[in-house]
Amino acid sequence: MGQVPYTDVKFIHTGGVNQNNLYSYLSNNKVLACGGSWMVKSELISSGNFADITRLTQEALSIMLGFEFTHLGINEENEEKALNSANRLSHLFYLPVKEGTSSIFAGSGFEVIKNQ
Repeated sequence: MGQVPYTDVKFIHTGGVNQNNLYSYLSNNKVLACGGSWMVKSELISSGNFADITRLTQEALSIMLGFEFTHLGINEENEEKALNSANRLSHLFYLPVKEGTSSIFAGSGFEVIKNQ
């Protein structure tokens, strides 16, 4: 039996990678990292839309971390504390913050309720 070539080679994938297959690529032990133009689209760069580039990159980091769950509700004393908690979760896990009537969400999984 012959030797398998390139057993120690690691790859950094950039072509064909997107938010839907990123985690699959990163799950392969031969893949060191991935890049993708979906995060840094030329029209976003030319229009100076760095907020969307940042958001898309943060979403990719969230996918890379592989952190997911269905729902976690957190009761806070008031709206200010709820917003503070949602912003912390957003920063930790690269999730968008969305304010609702009685709750503030960090991503779709964290719901910080504005009162006890």
